Amino acid sequence: MAKEIEFSEEALELMEERGIRKEDVVEAVEAAENGGDKLYTESGEFLAKATVGNYTVYAGYKESGDSLVVDNAYGHRVTIMDYEG
Repeated sequence: MAKEIEFSEEALELMEERGIRKEDVVEAVEAAENGGDKLYTESGEFLAKATVGNYTVYAGYKESGDSLVVDNAYGHRVTIMDYEG
């Protein structure tokens, strides 16, 4: 059974300030937990990464019992354009 993904108040505030959608963060965490990009940090947390279109989202989270708690999130958009000079 998959663990429930929860969000700290701090993460929700950061996501609102940064314009990060909750569903994108959930997608990153779910992908990481199912073999996607996932790092283990020195602070004992995980860092998940997922690309949604031209948007890359990162989620810092930790295990807490039967849940995964997201406490940080950030993202960036990149558009690569051909240059003919």
